[in-house]
Amino acid sequence: MALLIEPWADDDQFGSWLTAANALTMAQLLEVPAVFRILHDWCTADYEGDEGRRWTAVRAYGLLGPVHYEHALNALLEAIRGQHRPYDLEDEEDGEAYAEYLKEEAIQFADALELLLLALRRPVLRALAEHLTDRDRAVREYALLAFLQACEQPDEANDRPLVLNWYAQAAAAVDHTDAHHLIAFWQAALAHRARTAKALRILRGWVLTADRDAEAEAALTSLLPALVTTPANHSRVSHLLRTVRDADKGRFPAADRLLARISTS
Repeated sequence: MALLIEPWADDDQFGSWLTAANALTMAQLLEVPAVFRILHDWCTADYEGDEGRRWTAVRAYGLLGPVHYEHALNALLEAIRGQHRPYDLEDEEDGEAYAEYLKEEAIQFADALELLLLALRRPVLRALAEHLTDRDRAVREYALLAFLQACEQPDEANDRPLVLNWYAQAAAAVDHTDAHHLIAFWQAALAHRARTAKALRILRGWVLTADRDAEAEAALTSLLPALVTTPANHSRVSHLLRTVRDADKGRFPAADRLLARISTS
């Protein structure tokens, strides 16, 4: 199986890598022997110059996640830990070419984790949340990237942000564990020097949605006070709400109501 797929994974064309990932995914779903061993080897080994194999394996794990999430998640986290160091959006010490390679690899890992997170939700959220406060910096970096990417996805059912819907459902549930984990991710993203700007851009989009969607506003009315428990995050979010405006509409009423809510929380 490896010999059959290797030429595609070793090609220098992205389309060939995608073909290899799809072929391995289908082979595993058909229970062809040894596929998981191939994926694990390609994902975790340090192939000098063979980034196609790693991309192929990471993509296949993302696709297989809904069926084999534990195997996929464990292999992805092992591969992330095995990197020389994680990509940092503010780190340019290695030169432009290597920084670009690290950026592309970061996108691969984050995309795969995002696929797992949105497909499985609770078990993946809880597994990734365990790494928000530990010393495993690499996993924390990619978990935050994946989470913020997930926050940009709309819910096809109502065009409301999917993760905002998820939070509203979690906050209304008897077990608030998922809501606490979602809050923890937001707090970490807002406080992270390389993620703050993106996190605030996403929150701004959520506030604009709330101005035309009462349910989105209700969810933010619950979420935002939980995010501003530190002076720094309170300053960031309140500044965002004070400065949200549109060239035609001017101030957004929802932003004013949300600002009043966190000012009295």
